[in-house]
Amino acid sequence: MTPEATPQGWLGLGEAVFPPLEENHGGYVNTDDRGYQILLDWRQFPEAGFDRVSLMDVLRGRVSGQRFQDKVVLIGAYSPSLRDRFYTPFSHYHRTTPKHKYGVEIQALLTSQIIQAALLEDGGIRGVAQPWEYGWIWLWVSLEYIFLRRWRRGRYPGLTLIMALIGGMGLSGVLVGVTYAAFLLDIWIPSGAALVG
Repeated sequence: MTPEATPQGWLGLGEAVFPPLEENHGGYVNTDDRGYQILLDWRQFPEAGFDRVSLMDVLRGRVSGQRFQDKVVLIGAYSPSLRDRFYTPFSHYHRTTPKHKYGVEIQALLTSQIIQAALLEDGGIRGVAQPWEYGWIWLWVSLEYIFLRRWRRGRYPGLTLIMALIGGMGLSGVLVGVTYAAFLLDIWIPSGAALVG
């Protein structure tokens, strides 16, 4: 496969297209979008980590060349003294103390994600355009407003408050469920602003 530019100027590899990160992309607001950045899918990080061998073992002939055949090999360091460790969202997945990931591991994840996306014709996680985000927020605020207008006409203010809370919690549950389902389909729809609204 050879990297190609799409008509929009985006990176294409195989049948996959990788739209670049924009200033207001998904949950990001006013982010630094210089260069060509894409979103990482931390869910693809292997549970056991990536296969690694010592450079000294390779140089001394302790590792068979077959082990590297048809593989992408990245050379990097696993040393706390180099300060090439980063906190990642993946660290919180197991509900344990956050763990660092080394820079070479993050590069391995990115490489793996690009190759897998190119082979499966998938560009990975993508956000929605900002006008759609605004519409998304207005939709959920409007639904709550309509629900409240219906119950506001009652004679019992306490019942109105209880129904507003029940309606708000129900709509919030639906909102979280829809955004979670979209996320599982690799679409990042921000839900925080809609929940606050």
